[in-house]
Amino acid sequence: MYVLIYTICHRGKIAPDDVRPACSDGNIKTTGSTSHQKATILLSSPIHTHTMSPVTFVNPKANETYEALLATTEELQRTDKRFAQLADDKQIGKTKEALEKKLHKVTVVENREAALELIKTLIPKGASVNNSHSTSLEEIGFVEYLKTATEWNNIHAEILKETDFAKSMALRRGAGSSVDYFISTPTAVSETGDLIFSDGSGSRVGPIAFSASNVILVVGAQKVVATEEEGVRRTEEFVVPFETARFRVTRPDADAKTCNLMVVKSGFPYFPGRMHVVFVKEHLGYITVWNRKTRFEDGREIEWDIVGHDLGAYPTFVCVFTFDTKK
Repeated sequence: MYVLIYTICHRGKIAPDDVRPACSDGNIKTTGSTSHQKATILLSSPIHTHTMSPVTFVNPKANETYEALLATTEELQRTDKRFAQLADDKQIGKTKEALEKKLHKVTVVENREAALELIKTLIPKGASVNNSHSTSLEEIGFVEYLKTATEWNNIHAEILKETDFAKSMALRRGAGSSVDYFISTPTAVSETGDLIFSDGSGSRVGPIAFSASNVILVVGAQKVVATEEEGVRRTEEFVVPFETARFRVTRPDADAKTCNLMVVKSGFPYFPGRMHVVFVKEHLGYITVWNRKTRFEDGREIEWDIVGHDLGAYPTFVCVFTFDTKK
């Protein structure tokens, strides 16, 4: 048996209350948290060692965090900071009740790990699946999971494999839109039960509005607003400017454009429960990815990742210590 003991560090200080043990004889997946955020450790194999060598921290998406983007332009610094704040349980409960009255299914989960596990249970084997681009789906692990999932018919992979633009668009209009399950996220959800979406090409709003048989929407708790009007404001005055800044990290001339702005006011009476909203009680968006490699004295190297938020000047990270209990 191998015991993994880890602690979450915030602002360079170890949080002793967050030191927790976990046991595994194979793959290890466990979560620790501070009051600010959570992180997930994925180790591909058990580690046979008493000590861990120093770890080098590299953040390949440091320029895409909320704080980093906020510092890029004065326009972003003037955005309404309320649109980045997490809704509390009362707000989420009120929104859930309003959505259910409008014929939507709603599930509230504590964290991104629970969101991914829920989605796995919602989609039956053999179902055709497609998803829109979504940082939220990246964060919960759905995008990576779908790449290797064998239980579903992955239409998204077929679209990405097509190199001819016209054929790719035809796939999006055809098989990509009429899937059994379409996975996406709105830009805002109102406490009155309205779902607001922003889209460029229309490949997101088409399946959501009608053509997909079922729709699963993953929503970070910071997307809850009071009214439909505030949801449109959040979309146009907060989401679009930040998305433009994120695009320009790698494409300086790029813009995030809302060619299609859609508000879903209610589910259709003939298809109650067609949309399933999954609320996650965490920030989802503007992720930080720490790629880590550990080299041991005997020459072995182990790579592992932590995915989480960097919402302050100092990141939260995880220190991992491993022990072979047979020694």
